[in-house]
Amino acid sequence: MKYVKTFALIAGIFLSNICFPQDKNAPNDSKKESTNKAPKANAGDDIKAFPGGTIPISGEGSLDPDGDRIKYIWSFPPSLIFEDSYKYHRSDRIKIHKNPDDNSIETIETYTRAFLLDVPEFSPVGSNYEINLVVKDPEGLSSKDSFILEVIMPDSSQISDKENDDIIIIEDKNRKEEQQYYKISIQAVSSNSIVPMQESAINYMIYNILKDFGMNNIIDPTDYMPDTLYEIKEMDNTKDAIQSRYNYTCFTDSCASQNAIMQKATHVLAWTFNDHSSLSMKFFDPKEYLIKNKEFSWRAFSLPIDPERNELMKLPSSIAIDKNGDLIIASSNNHSIYKAGLDQTFEEYIAGIVYNRELINPSGIDVGTDGKVYVSDKDNNRIFAKEKNKYKNIMDSNSGLKSPSALRALKNGSIVAVCDDGQSVKRVSSNGRISTLLEPGIVSGMTDIAVYQNSDIYIVSPYENRVLKILSSSKVELVAGADKNKGLKGNNIPAKEAKLFKPVSIDFDNKGNLYIAEKEKGYLRIINSDGVLNRVAGGGSEINLDGLTSTNDVDLKNVTKIRIGNGPKIYLSLMVDNSIICITPTENYNYIGSDLLMTPMHIINKNGISGLESHFKSVLPKILKGYMPKQKIPISKRLKSINKNISDYFSERPLLFAVLLFGGLQVSSELSNNGELGTPPDWPF
Repeated sequence: MKYVKTFALIAGIFLSNICFPQDKNAPNDSKKESTNKAPKANAGDDIKAFPGGTIPISGEGSLDPDGDRIKYIWSFPPSLIFEDSYKYHRSDRIKIHKNPDDNSIETIETYTRAFLLDVPEFSPVGSNYEINLVVKDPEGLSSKDSFILEVIMPDSSQISDKENDDIIIIEDKNRKEEQQYYKISIQAVSSNSIVPMQESAINYMIYNILKDFGMNNIIDPTDYMPDTLYEIKEMDNTKDAIQSRYNYTCFTDSCASQNAIMQKATHVLAWTFNDHSSLSMKFFDPKEYLIKNKEFSWRAFSLPIDPERNELMKLPSSIAIDKNGDLIIASSNNHSIYKAGLDQTFEEYIAGIVYNRELINPSGIDVGTDGKVYVSDKDNNRIFAKEKNKYKNIMDSNSGLKSPSALRALKNGSIVAVCDDGQSVKRVSSNGRISTLLEPGIVSGMTDIAVYQNSDIYIVSPYENRVLKILSSSKVELVAGADKNKGLKGNNIPAKEAKLFKPVSIDFDNKGNLYIAEKEKGYLRIINSDGVLNRVAGGGSEINLDGLTSTNDVDLKNVTKIRIGNGPKIYLSLMVDNSIICITPTENYNYIGSDLLMTPMHIINKNGISGLESHFKSVLPKILKGYMPKQKIPISKRLKSINKNISDYFSERPLLFAVLLFGGLQVSSELSNNGELGTPPDWPF
């Protein structure tokens, strides 16, 4: 019995261990925790960078306690990172800022831990940007962090190679270098005009042309660039140095300069196709460029289009800018509408029969936020819209709308137009209802209309020499223009006390500045938020501008319309002069050499980029003057050139050749008697 009891006790203990195991790691119900923990965000320390510099955006310090894959959601302030400069992964999601004048990115949702950001070159020195990071795990738990990007202007002596930390010394600009050593880097500044493959080909084309000219100190653009980190040394108590890598896709001259320094180059030859697809080439010292404060001034040029299409751009009147930056132009020459692309194309857009009636007088054009192009056909008393290849009738001739001219499209789908031959202003709602914003008889001779922040309506009258704001259907408020035979002249004067000279067109930029085009004196003037008037352009004698021109030299006396796009880009149509002038801010910098080919795209469209070879051969010696060896022309080539000149000369003047042939005896007689041989004034030698 004793053994039975002992066996029963052992069996009880054994069964107890099986049924109720003692786990030291078993959870304590009184202190039970969630099985999922929130990730911890780490956006990194504050960064200081200069305009055009490259910085890392990195969430690599973030972690998830559970080891889950986390999503990085970055938030950016306006005008910092742009849609066309961000390299996407197929799983990335982006959101654009709502401001229609700013296509910058507001948020990026990505699983990529880090990427590079090019600080915009126009970023003011001293400005601060807060960049926020939210990290989120698959179950939705999240945490936040942020860092501050401060824009500074670095000293070039603080740019170094991380591998050997050799300081790059800036030479005194006023001291002539004793040694002639230099090393040139060829850098493409990317644009939308050509594809990356063509950029690489142009780089190599330029390289080979320079080699053929006897230059051996050119860095081969096809050379491998090691993935080596470079740094901007710590300054102003910055916690971490700014790091960047060689950037194969530059969008600024500052980026090109950084690349050149990384290649140990003393000079950089940068080229790009600008916003209007003109080919720009610049030769400069990259170290000196980076330490200079960026300064900009207004420059003017004629709208570059395919030269073979110039005949179509006759008598341009009304203009508008679409969402892609292309220009919509009404021609009084053949009452048609054309589109001038940023790629220098010029194509017919609207012409002929529209809704069973011929387009007769397209006197007003605007582009809505929805991309539709709205047109007022004044003599047909109608307004219609075009979207892609379809038309929509907004108001027909039976609506009671009379002589609509200048118009504006509002965000809500309404149209505001000057009507009754410039005597009233009407609004057409999105459902077709017509209302009167300004009754006839209040203001006479209105020629244009502008909208401020999608609400306040402004009008201009060259007849009354005033710019006015509509307060009600029977009341207006003076914005600019003194009484007749009165008023102040000059700059920095109150707009309400200024004398205006037949103002015909007005428009706002995205900062709320109001621009006025004045036909009589040919002025373009601006009213700032304080109501102060200043001249931007005009007063000169130049009409057809071959390249960048000082705005003080431009003649705007025949201005018809002004419209302002992003940038800002100011467009003015000069109908009688068959011209459209573009005015835009341009960087002031004293480049060693530079060149601007206004219309290269027709060459590329015909022959590809190889068609630019002859242009490069002709301009590179001028751009690199003083750095390129003098070319020795063989005597055989000289004789061949002389023979060709003589042949071309007499081919165009067969009668002169006959006279010289039969007069040979007389010439010999003159020379034998110490006479002089008279040659035509246009003789080629």
